[in-house]
Amino acid sequence: MTDIFISDIHLSEENTELYSAFSRFLRQLDSGVERLYILGDLLEVAVGDDKSPLSKKLAAEFQLLAKRKIRVFFQAGNRDFMLGKKFAQMADIELLPDYYLYEGAEEKILLMHGDLLCTDDKPYLQFRRVVQNPAIKAIFRLLPLSTRRYIGRKLRSSSTKSNSNKRPEIMDVNQSAVIKTMYKYRVNSLIHGHTHRPAVHSFKSDAIDSKRYVLGDWHDKLWWIESNSNGLSLHSETISH
Repeated sequence: MTDIFISDIHLSEENTELYSAFSRFLRQLDSGVERLYILGDLLEVAVGDDKSPLSKKLAAEFQLLAKRKIRVFFQAGNRDFMLGKKFAQMADIELLPDYYLYEGAEEKILLMHGDLLCTDDKPYLQFRRVVQNPAIKAIFRLLPLSTRRYIGRKLRSSSTKSNSNKRPEIMDVNQSAVIKTMYKYRVNSLIHGHTHRPAVHSFKSDAIDSKRYVLGDWHDKLWWIESNSNGLSLHSETISH
């Protein structure tokens, strides 16, 4: 049996080509696939669990997977942390916490979106603590949809402008934070997205061989990781135009 990991798809109402590529990817999953893990940023921006045309289409896609006995797990990212229980129920998927231990073929593997490992980006982490405060999220959900969409657009614009002024290394993970987090959860392997820098990093932690698997964003390529009896492997495929 095989499990699949993806992240940073950034789906939106406007980008129909990307949605088509995502839909094809789901429908072409091999019959041997048992579970699909989405490690955040499924959407370009989410402002709640409202039944938008896009969320309805996604729910239908995931329901088709459920009928094929493929379980879907969703771990929120920095762009879609407002997706919650209502969307999960509608789509027949399961929500994961920020840190999740996955049972691999031979070891436990830590799953994360990845933003919490970017500890050098202190302004972002401070912003994250505010907007992901449960009380703030509850108040935000009470606002009219049009207001939430306006705030969401403003926040994305502000984030894009802010990131353009940051040094690239600031927005990457901090290796000390990686080692500290993996030690805390007693794992030697970690899978995450967020940074848009797909790679497999090998390193030593307390003289033990460790690996960090980084998923890429779905821009020009589809990126995914497979987990099976042979271990973990990173794959990509060019998005056809």
